[in-house]
Amino acid sequence: MEFNVIADEIVIAGDSVQHQAWISRPESDGRYPALILLHAVMGPNEAFRNVCVRFAEH
Repeated sequence: MEFNVIADEIVIAGDSVQHQAWISRPESDGRYPALILLHAVMGPNEAFRNVCVRFAEH
């Protein structure tokens, strides 16, 4: 089963810095498994985003 996906870049506030992150999730409400990926120091790249979206679609 595939889901419609919401995918967007977000900022998470830390104590003294802001962290760039990427979130992908099914559009419909519900409980779903989670996958947490830690990206390189330069932030999320295209390959990182693709993995997140593919996981959220299934």
